Amino acid sequence: MMLKFWPYCLFLLALAPGSAFAQAMSVIGGSEDAHTCATSAQFAASTRDVGTVDVEPCDRALETEALGFKDRVATLINRGVIRVANGNFEDGYGDYNNVLKISPETPETYVNIGNMAPRGCAA
Repeated sequence: MMLKFWPYCLFLLALAPGSAFAQAMSVIGGSEDAHTCATSAQFAASTRDVGTVDVEPCDRALETEALGFKDRVATLINRGVIRVANGNFEDGYGDYNNVLKISPETPETYVNIGNMAPRGCAA
């Protein structure tokens, strides 16, 4: 089944024919969970292989912590990186799309959406 973001993937693939690595973001403030999420995303970005348990600190940070704006954006991107590394493209894209709604000037979001194209962009 093709996902609704397939046209975006094709567009971004045309812009960057070589596949860059996913872009995780550092968390400056935030909780231990937000920092664990960032570390897991950096691992996922470099190895493209993590376990689904690694997304739980991201969920906790986003649901229970009073994150600053930049740290909330970073944690959403980091959760998206982990989800995509796990093959959960739809939820990863959902995280990236949420970032675009609140912070459309964040370049990591566009890089990460573009990186989904070579990986299949389908469920």
